[in-house]
Amino acid sequence: MVRPLNTAALARATGMGWEDIVAVLEAAGGSRLDHGQLAAVAATAFAGRVDNPGWWAQAAALGFEQRIGRRLPGQRADGTFSATASRTVALDRAAAYERVVRHLGAHPGAIAGHPLSGPPRTSRTAQRSFWRADLERGERIELGVAAAAPLAASPQAARALVTAGAEKVPDPAAAEAWRVDLRALLADIFG
Repeated sequence: MVRPLNTAALARATGMGWEDIVAVLEAAGGSRLDHGQLAAVAATAFAGRVDNPGWWAQAAALGFEQRIGRRLPGQRADGTFSATASRTVALDRAAAYERVVRHLGAHPGAIAGHPLSGPPRTSRTAQRSFWRADLERGERIELGVAAAAPLAASPQAARALVTAGAEKVPDPAAAEAWRVDLRALLADIFG
């Protein structure tokens, strides 16, 4: 289930109560402003209060849009929804990514029973490795693998964080169905 923005966390991080943040946004034009304009107003209000005011400002703009009914929880600016699932595994990043690619390669043309619209793409950055694909229905799927912090009890043991996401999902019910599918996919890959 997609939940509304955690306004208490936003208030703790910025030192401003949620109603104070709403008042700042409303004073600047509130519902007449688009997402980017709301975020710019919030970033100015958060400057000097947090290390990354732009990131928190995006959250404030999103929360305000949810409050005024412009956006549902989980809804993106383009009107679509997204779903994610993640799992931390006892493998290093390279081994976890190899397992993802091998598993998905064993099921060409589809992911979680959904047909692909073209071949998948893989890429790597210094921090993450990615497997991406577009689906016939228009959704986009991404699996990302990054190194995870070691456990205090076993600092030498490698761990990886594997995140699966679906974007361009048409509605909240489809997003919830994708969340279930993504969890099942991670369970299939990593047992």
